[in-house]
Amino acid sequence: MAQTDDLKRSLDASHHALLNLRDGDPKAVGRLVDTVRPFLKHQVAKMIGVSRGAREDATDVVQVALLQAIERIDTFQGDTLAQWRSWLITIARNQG
Repeated sequence: MAQTDDLKRSLDASHHALLNLRDGDPKAVGRLVDTVRPFLKHQVAKMIGVSRGAREDATDVVQVALLQAIERIDTFQGDTLAQWRSWLITIARNQG
């Protein structure tokens, strides 16, 4: 139950930050990155698969993907959390 509550709070925070980003709040990018990092790390770990060092590899890929997302935030055209997450996954997937 606590994990479900944490996930809901994370989704709510992400949604709020996305709306703030669309309203021109420059600090919203940092909040979006903070709220999506655990999700993206989980997705990247699944892409990499279970292997020696996969956890560290996933952390590196996530870090680079998030830095690239911040650099290119003005190119993000989506309006929903699903689009935001999909965009980040695409950036992470293109790391290799």
